[in-house]
Amino acid sequence: MAADAQHAAAGVAPANDCGLLYHLVPAPAWAACKAEARPYFPPTYAADGFIHLTKEAGLLLGVANHCYKGSPEPFLLLEIDSTRLAAKVG
Repeated sequence: MAADAQHAAAGVAPANDCGLLYHLVPAPAWAACKAEARPYFPPTYAADGFIHLTKEAGLLLGVANHCYKGSPEPFLLLEIDSTRLAAKVG
């Protein structure tokens, strides 16, 4: 059952309803997490305490060029359904 259907059936609103959110992730890091069945945390998580997301997919090319232009790794774009997140989006 989809998260929104689960919330509706329980009579509660999801903790977040921001629509789709986007995150850039190095493909090798994502593949390693999937292969090891462990959660993904970006390298900046320990320092920042959160995962950088955006609602504006059109901003990501500029972010990628600014932050990752020198990286030899390919990147993936994650599309995240905000209603499925347990943590509050702020």
